[in-house]
Amino acid sequence: MLSRSSTLISSISNYIVLAAMVLGLLLVLPISDDFINQSKIFVFFTATILLGVSFVVYSIQKKTIELVLSPVTIPLFIFGLAMAGSTFFTNNYPVEGLLRFGGAFILLVSFVIFASTTTTRKLADLLIPTAGITAGIITLFSVTQIFGFGPANIINAVFGLQLPTNLSFNLAVNSMFALQFIAIVAVGMVVESISTKHIRNITAITFPILLIGMAVLGWSLLPGKPAAQVLPSWTASWSVALDSLRAPRAALIGSGPAAYSNLYTRFKPVWMNQTDKWDFSFSQANNLPLTLLTTSGFFGLITWLFLVFQIFKLTRFATEDQSRVIGYMLLASIAFQLVMPTHILIILLQAVLLVALVASMHGSLPVMRFQALTMSMDTQDQAFHTPSRKVSFPIYFTGGIILIVLAFVSYFGSQYYVASVKFFDSAKAAEKQDIVAAYQKQQEAVQLNPYYDVYRRQYAVTNIAIASALAQKTDITQAEKDQVSVLIQQAVRESRAAVTLDPLDAQNTLVLAQIYQNLIGAADQADQFAVQAFLASIDNDPTNPGLRVALGGLLSSQKQYSQAANIFNEAVALKKDYPNAIYNLAVTLVQLNDYENAKAAYQALIPLINSSPEELKKVQEELAEVEKKIAAMPKDPKATQTTTGTSQQATGTQSQKSNTPSLLDPKLNDSDISSPSDAELSTEVKATPAPTSAPTASPEPIAP
Repeated sequence: MLSRSSTLISSISNYIVLAAMVLGLLLVLPISDDFINQSKIFVFFTATILLGVSFVVYSIQKKTIELVLSPVTIPLFIFGLAMAGSTFFTNNYPVEGLLRFGGAFILLVSFVIFASTTTTRKLADLLIPTAGITAGIITLFSVTQIFGFGPANIINAVFGLQLPTNLSFNLAVNSMFALQFIAIVAVGMVVESISTKHIRNITAITFPILLIGMAVLGWSLLPGKPAAQVLPSWTASWSVALDSLRAPRAALIGSGPAAYSNLYTRFKPVWMNQTDKWDFSFSQANNLPLTLLTTSGFFGLITWLFLVFQIFKLTRFATEDQSRVIGYMLLASIAFQLVMPTHILIILLQAVLLVALVASMHGSLPVMRFQALTMSMDTQDQAFHTPSRKVSFPIYFTGGIILIVLAFVSYFGSQYYVASVKFFDSAKAAEKQDIVAAYQKQQEAVQLNPYYDVYRRQYAVTNIAIASALAQKTDITQAEKDQVSVLIQQAVRESRAAVTLDPLDAQNTLVLAQIYQNLIGAADQADQFAVQAFLASIDNDPTNPGLRVALGGLLSSQKQYSQAANIFNEAVALKKDYPNAIYNLAVTLVQLNDYENAKAAYQALIPLINSSPEELKKVQEELAEVEKKIAAMPKDPKATQTTTGTSQQATGTQSQKSNTPSLLDPKLNDSDISSPSDAELSTEVKATPAPTSAPTASPEPIAP
C-alpha cells in the first residue's frame, strides 16, 4: 500500500497536471518578447520540470524506479526520438528548434512519462470539471473583449501596453485555438453524458456557456471579422513538402522543427504571387501532418501516425467510461490538427489528456520496476501494494542523475527566458526613445542567448542605426568617430553571426545585405558584399519579387542600369501586378534610353495605381516625358535607342558573385557567436532607435 508521503506526491502531481492545463490557457506574462506564446511555453516547461522532480522523489519514497507501460508509451517514446533527432541532427545550433516545436514535442514526451507514474485515477475524475470551468472562463473573457473591457484592458493598464481590446486578442493565443480548446472540452462533456447516462452539475452549468463561446469565437474567425486568420494554402503546403523532401537526409529526418518558414520561402510556388497571400510567410503548413512531413521527414510523420493509431485503438476498445471520454477528447484534438495548424497550447492539452488517459486505466497497466540491479514487471495494483525493499545506492544514483539533468535543463531554459525578457525590455526602451537602454538590453539578450539568430539580427540593426545617427552629427568628436567604427564592426559581426546560425533564413541575409549597403563608400568592397548578400537572400526566397527590387535598386544606384533592368524584369515576371517592380523597371529603362519599353512599363503601371491620385499624377507626368522623347527620336531604325530584352539574365551581376570575397569571410568561430565582446554605449547618444524587429519581407501570421 502507498505510504502517506507517496500519496502526497501523487496528489501534488495530479494538481501540477491540472494546473498546467489551466495556466496554459489563462496565464499571460507580458514581460517577454512574443509574450503570449512565451507564457504557454513557460508553463509547459515549468510543469514538466516539477513533474520530473516529483518522479524522482516518488521513486526514492517507493525505493524503486517505476515506469507505467501503457499502449501509448512506446509510440510516444519513438515519436520523441524522432523529434529529438530532427532537432539535434539537422542544425549545428538547435536552439531555435528547441524554442519551438522541437522543444514542445520533447516536453510532451517527458511530461507524459514523468506524470504517468506519479498521478492517480483521481486526475481523470477531476479533468472534465477543471477543463469545463477553464473553458467557461475563456468564453467569458472572450465575450468581455467584445464590449471592450476584457483582459486586454487590464494588461494595458497594468503594464502600459497597447494590446487590441477586441476579439483579435485572446488569452488562449487567438480565437482559433480558444475555439479548439472549448470544442474539445465540449466533446468530452457530451461523450461522458452519453456513456454514463448522467449529466454532471458542472456540465449542466458550463455546457451552455461553451456553446455561446463557440458561437462567438466562430463568428470572430469569419473573413473580415476581428480574429480572422490567414492560413496557408493546402496546395502550397503540399508543394513545399514535396520539394523539401528531395534530399535523402531531409526525407528521413526533415530539416528541423523550426525550419518550416525557411522551407516555405525557399519552395513557395510562384503562382502564390498571384494570390492575396503572396507576401505572407508561414511557420507551419496547412495542417500538422504536412508540417511534420516537411520539418521532421517521414520518420517524424510515421511515428506520429503510429501514436495516433494507438490512441484511436485504445479509445475504440476502452472498457472504462472515463478512458473513452478522454480518448475522444484526444481524437478531437487530433482531428483539428489534421485540418489546420496547431500550437504549443494544443500540444500541452494533449499531454494532459494522455496523462489522464493513463491515469483512467489505473490498476490494469503493467509497471516496469527497477530496483537496485534487478527489474520486474507487475500490474499497477501489484506495484502499489508490493512492499519496498531497502533502498540501495543505484536508486539514489539514478535519481541524482535525473535531478542533475533537470537542473541543467532548468538553468539553460531560464537563461533563454530571461533573454526574451531583456529583448522585450529593449523594445519598450525603443518606444520611449531611449536608444542607450535599448542597445544595452539587446546586448544582454544576446549574451544570455547567443545562439538565437533573431536576437543577433536585431542587435545588428540597432548597431548600424546608432552608427548612422552618430556619423551624421555635424560636430562629431574623435571619440564618437571611434565609437562609430566599433558599432559598424559589431553590426557586421552580429549580422554575420545570424547568417551563420541560420544561413537559410532570408531575413538574416537581407539584414546583412542592408548593412553592407549602408557601408557603401565607407568600407572597401561593401558594394560587392551587399550584392552577394542580396543574391544569397534571393536564393533563400526565390519567389519574392521585393528582394529583387531591393537588389535592382542597389545596382541602379551604382549606375549598373543594364543589370538592374534585368533584375527588375525578373521581379515583374514573378509578380506581374507588382507596382514597385514595374515602376523601377520603367525608370531604369529610361536611364538606358529604351523609351519604347519604358512607355509600355508606365502604361502597365497606371491601372495598378488608380487608387492613389498623387502616384498616378507622377507616373502620368513621367510617361508624358517618355512619349516626348519617343516623338523626338529619329526614324532611322539604326539610330533608335538601345533596348534590353526582358529575357536577358543579369550576367554582369552574377559574374561579380564569383569575384567577390566570401560572404562570411573571415569565417566566424564559436567564440565569436557564443561570447561577443561589445562596446559600452555612451549615455549621451541621441538618435531615433532602430526598429524592435529586423526588417521583414512579409508577416508571419502563425507562430508555434
